[in-house]
Amino acid sequence: MKRTLTLLLFSLLISSNSIGQLTFWNDLYAYYPCNGDFLDYSGNELNCQGTAVVSDTGVFGEPSGSWYFNGFDSKIVRNHLTLPDSFTLSGWYYSMADSQATGLIYNGNTGSNGYGIYVKKPFGNFGSGYLGKTLVIHQGGVSENAFNNQFELPTNEWLHLALVRKGLVFELYLNGILQSSGPVVCNYPDGEFSIGCSSNHISVGYPSFKGKVDEIMVFRSALTAENVYKVFQANLTSTQPISIFGAEMILTPNPSGTGNLHINCGKLNIQKVCIFDLLGKKVIQENFVSNLTNTAKLSTAGISPGVYVISVQTDGKTFNKHLQIN
Repeated sequence: MKRTLTLLLFSLLISSNSIGQLTFWNDLYAYYPCNGDFLDYSGNELNCQGTAVVSDTGVFGEPSGSWYFNGFDSKIVRNHLTLPDSFTLSGWYYSMADSQATGLIYNGNTGSNGYGIYVKKPFGNFGSGYLGKTLVIHQGGVSENAFNNQFELPTNEWLHLALVRKGLVFELYLNGILQSSGPVVCNYPDGEFSIGCSSNHISVGYPSFKGKVDEIMVFRSALTAENVYKVFQANLTSTQPISIFGAEMILTPNPSGTGNLHINCGKLNIQKVCIFDLLGKKVIQENFVSNLTNTAKLSTAGISPGVYVISVQTDGKTFNKHLQIN
């Protein structure tokens, strides 16, 4: 993936012609950027707990920008998520083992209810001692054979996965492209929402995922194929400086509270700063043309907690970046 893809969603988001196409961000229910903690940055406080998980390089090259799972007992869990009959689970995965048998993301008890994405051998059960690479949609307590396909989890390569439920149908997307679909036959989930491996999966002797995970998002809507591809293309979440033509914009602090946000654009003078919500609505604008400076202070008082996009116009360049208000 190219780092320049980071800017794609931002440019779409602040374009008046695309606001209607991006309203799905309003359905973001849980958001885990994997940047050194297990917190939910959607504003819904659906925080997780991690076991034997450490930070590693993220999908777009950010240091400490992903979670690393050791392939033994690593897991990230919380109580199961209460989702409607239409939803989307999305995330990036980087496998470091040639063959695995594990869950990547799951909502519910893997043995009796719920749903998620698993790695298993083609058209086989999870019998003791086998290893597999095929990606399937697993539904606890029932057969997942309807979702077998020939796509194998690549090794040492980032892969974007999305599981979309549209009423009574599941869809599995790989790098933004629909791969397979089939009927929903699972029981209503209870137990855990898990990433990398569930507690009950480990308890019966199966190892966790070995590799890295980044950018986990849960939407309370079934994304269209077009919007799944937009999520695949764009990174909404970096809090690291974005480099453009040798310059960079640094926000301090980010995530921010309801105080002062400090903006630094190196040697470039700041002309205008705007903050947009995820529907493209402008919530703040400050002009600095009459008092040009490479640093600016902006009050975020009065802004509701959530994910925003900050756009900073300088003399010749425009910076767009994710901003988290806690």
